[in-house]
Amino acid sequence: MKPLRLLLVSLAIAALTAGCLPSPTNNGPKTAAPITYTPAVDSSGGSDVSGAMAGFLAGVPDGSTIDLRAGGRYRMESTWVIAGRRDLTIRGNGATVFATTPGDLMRANVRIANSSGITVRDLVIKGANPTAGAKDRIYRPERGGQHGIDVNSSRGVSLVGVTVTDTYGDFVYLGQRDGGAPTDGVLIQGSTFARSGRQGITLTAARNVIVETSSITEPKRSMFDFEPGRGAGNAVDGVTIRNNRASHGPLLFIAAEGHGPVDHVTIQGNTLTGMTLNIAMEDLDGGVRRAWKVLHNTGDLLSGNPHGATMRFVRINGLDVRGNTQTMKPDRDMVGVGTTNSCNLTVTANSFPNSVGQLRATGTC
Repeated sequence: MKPLRLLLVSLAIAALTAGCLPSPTNNGPKTAAPITYTPAVDSSGGSDVSGAMAGFLAGVPDGSTIDLRAGGRYRMESTWVIAGRRDLTIRGNGATVFATTPGDLMRANVRIANSSGITVRDLVIKGANPTAGAKDRIYRPERGGQHGIDVNSSRGVSLVGVTVTDTYGDFVYLGQRDGGAPTDGVLIQGSTFARSGRQGITLTAARNVIVETSSITEPKRSMFDFEPGRGAGNAVDGVTIRNNRASHGPLLFIAAEGHGPVDHVTIQGNTLTGMTLNIAMEDLDGGVRRAWKVLHNTGDLLSGNPHGATMRFVRINGLDVRGNTQTMKPDRDMVGVGTTNSCNLTVTANSFPNSVGQLRATGTC
């Protein structure tokens, strides 16, 4: 009887524990898909929804997706602030965020601050500047901080397929504010920017930035502005600007005459229409900047300026300029690249018709 009793007890235990064992088809816990939220606000553009959109965003948890109504028009006379947030995706679906009133100095359309993992896709942003653009337009410094997208002290920001037009400030501004960390890790891809009241894309405190396959036209000033300010954290490092189409900029393609470090910069494969491949780089505090590459870019407007060089670099250690095409104005004694007090220079295999040489180097490193 004892063996039979032991067998029955064993069978009972097996039956009780069978339900606790993992199923053969269960491969572990499943990750829930992000929850999608759509703002229940006026999307006709008829009323100011700034407050309503701020309240809506406050109720959306981190890790979520926000879907704007396809083709909707969201009038916001105050900045749409995304601050202190994590892992949010905003799908614009072609909707437009716009302002109509003049606003104050710092009213951006969208501001991303102290956040990480923020993605904005397919959103149209329209500023309130009726005279934006390069041609004989007035710069309004009292509204110069009205950027389309203002990114401050944030990490892992992606702007994909966005459109920004008619701003008083820049299309996109990347920096830091109020002692925060520099912005780190930004992708701007497949986007369209037209008619600004100040610069195109500005970097003041930013690292690991890629701007690619985008169209940029008619900024009031320069296309790209690398302009660190004085103070801790104000530096630009690790920037790639590649395969973009830039047109009708009245000043420089790359403006980098400011204070502080601007290092590890690659300018590659960009096509410029109605403008020259003008680059000006110098640390006005006397520092040495490092590791710039300018590769396979094309400018179609004849280049001629009082400096005698289309690209000008002061105190750079490590410069590689290859495969670029830029025609000079004849009889202007122009070279493609001019350097001052610089070293480790490679300037070769460029096409600079009408120039008197590829490189004019003066001073020692």
